[in-house]
Amino acid sequence: MKPRKKDILELKDWDREQFASWLRIGLEEYFIRREGIRHFRPFEYCMLHEHTLWGDLVNIYEAFSSKQQKAIREAVVFLMFTLPVNQGYVRIFDELRTFSEAIGAPSGFFKKIT
Repeated sequence: MKPRKKDILELKDWDREQFASWLRIGLEEYFIRREGIRHFRPFEYCMLHEHTLWGDLVNIYEAFSSKQQKAIREAVVFLMFTLPVNQGYVRIFDELRTFSEAIGAPSGFFKKIT
């Protein structure tokens, strides 16, 4: 599901830190605290329509302008370097790695180990 234009415009001036905070809170609440999708405001209505959470994030990402997309790519890389490295964050790192590959954010140094 694509986001509404008014919701995209609400975040038009967000920078890397703001997008990183939004992503971190949403992912932590979803994967760690199991609070559901309500912390992905204002896009909670766009979540859980794809088979994966990262797929929903890609749909949201694609609705933004190129300036906002750049800030989101930077936010993903920033998060990968600043999140705690512990067992509780494995799912979040995996989600961010897959999301980053889908949107073209640099993620080559976060290869999945199989």
